[in-house]
Amino acid sequence: MENQEKKKCLKMRIQKQLQIQNKNYEIENYQNYKSQNIYLYGLIKIHQNLELSKQCLIQVLNQLPCFWSAWLELCRLMSEERFNQLDSKYLLQQIRI
Repeated sequence: MENQEKKKCLKMRIQKQLQIQNKNYEIENYQNYKSQNIYLYGLIKIHQNLELSKQCLIQVLNQLPCFWSAWLELCRLMSEERFNQLDSKYLLQQIRI
């Protein structure tokens, strides 16, 4: 019985470590995609990893500030203080008051 508990505990540790490694792999690798692919990746991750999805959309908007679909998705996901992370110099060039 004790041996089975040790195996179960070891299995749980291995699964948790694999989850951490997969998460780190996702975060490192999405940054190599093109902007449109990062946008699609962000949409997919909305239901799985909300924070990663927000990071993807912010990166897309820093590269393509007029990508309105990304703006719409980002508005649904984040609060006002997170918008401060966006690079506003591109936005100011696009908006004429």
